[in-house]
Amino acid sequence: MRTQMPGRTMKTARPGRWTMHARAGSVESTRSTPSTPSTRSTRSTRSARVPRGARSLTTIAMAASMILAGASPAHSADWPVRPVRMILPSAAGSSPDILMRILSDELAKQWGQQVVVDNRPGASGQIAMALVKDASPDGYIIGYANIGTLAVNPALFEKLSYDPLRDFALIAPVVQVSNIMVVNTGSQYKSVLDVVEAARRQPGKLLFASSAAGTTSHLSSELLMFQTKIRMVHVPYKGSPQSIADLAAGQVDLTFENMGVLLPHVRSGRLRALAVTSPRRSAALPAVPTMVEAGVPGFEMTAWGGIVAPVKMPAARVQWMNGEINKALASPVLRERFANADSEPTGGSAQDLRALVERELTRWGEIVRKAGIKAD
Repeated sequence: MRTQMPGRTMKTARPGRWTMHARAGSVESTRSTPSTPSTRSTRSTRSARVPRGARSLTTIAMAASMILAGASPAHSADWPVRPVRMILPSAAGSSPDILMRILSDELAKQWGQQVVVDNRPGASGQIAMALVKDASPDGYIIGYANIGTLAVNPALFEKLSYDPLRDFALIAPVVQVSNIMVVNTGSQYKSVLDVVEAARRQPGKLLFASSAAGTTSHLSSELLMFQTKIRMVHVPYKGSPQSIADLAAGQVDLTFENMGVLLPHVRSGRLRALAVTSPRRSAALPAVPTMVEAGVPGFEMTAWGGIVAPVKMPAARVQWMNGEINKALASPVLRERFANADSEPTGGSAQDLRALVERELTRWGEIVRKAGIKAD
């Protein structure tokens, strides 16, 4: 059934159109058994080809080595002694799920313990964030948080169950990824401007799907409406697998979603890619234009995410875990697997992640207010 929501009048965009972009490092399936654990001693990192726009492998390796050198030996020698649980605000099969399972495999090798991905979608990520917030700060429960849960939700929800800066230990930025705008392969829309013109002719008729309210999947469409002064209807789902299935079945007209999760559907011909939200074309889809090239000036959206923990986690453990995450992100195996999903491992310090969240909180607060975006 198609879900309708009341239309709203979009505000006129100013000449300098809004841009959604994060410069630093974002996006749930059967549980997998990690690779055979390796020794916990620090190994030298070999160089690997760095994806476009990423931090250099050397920078990540240096960050890891410096942090590990300053950490207490007890943290690397005596912890963990049992599996670690990583809570995700995303559904099985989503882009964050795919990427965090790759990261968890690398961490499991380093720690000699399983890192179990626990998918807890729903309530725009608030369910997962609450579980991390209320967990014991011993490090056995950590979480993946992203642009939606850390920067957008505070602007969308008047009563949020957590504060992104006060309630969490921000450990490390880990990934950034762009979105693709897609339609059903049998759709009459062959370009972004086809969609825009149809929405102008019949305001409120086109339905756009999202993996959840407040995600970049949702906000990419909101940005398109704001910048082109059109009106479409939002149909939120509980995860990208459901929204993609309904798009392929013709129940909705379009969606934006992370590159990694949509690539297989585009390559198989199930969905048609109209544009990518990155400032440059994707190497994975070189024939697909950017949103700017497709006729929407100033449109740019990059999703990002990082690892967080309960706020009372000891500083020494936060520092040690940051080094371990940076070490995993420098792994040639991880970097190749991320590249196959057209995603960029970022890495950096806990302070880098905090600075990113602070910048994005300010940016998204203004964008949501100016565009009149609602959580639905």
